[in-house]
Amino acid sequence: IPYWDYDYISGDEPRDSSAAVIAVCGMLEAANYLPDTAPEKQIYKSAASKMLEAVIDICATGCGKDFDGLIYKVTPARTMSGYGTEICAPYGDYFYLEALMRYIKPNWKRYW
Repeated sequence: IPYWDYDYISGDEPRDSSAAVIAVCGMLEAANYLPDTAPEKQIYKSAASKMLEAVIDICATGCGKDFDGLIYKVTPARTMSGYGTEICAPYGDYFYLEALMRYIKPNWKRYW
């Protein structure tokens, strides 16, 4: 799961599950445009799979236990002030569901 800000490459900075699922969507979308023989296609799909698995294992809330969304650890830019490292957000849930749909059903017809 990437850091809340892509400027960070190591350390104890918070992770951002929404950035992860948005990246999963992008990698799966990019893979759709590559020929089956392109080595990058499998690299994108493998990276997307690992990232989505990490979000499911670490950030999926169990729907309604202690959180008001599907994934938590959505980290807004206000993190530097100490706000919002263990929260849910509608955009995180949206892209989480889209990432799951893209992963489970690669031929899913998107509506945009």
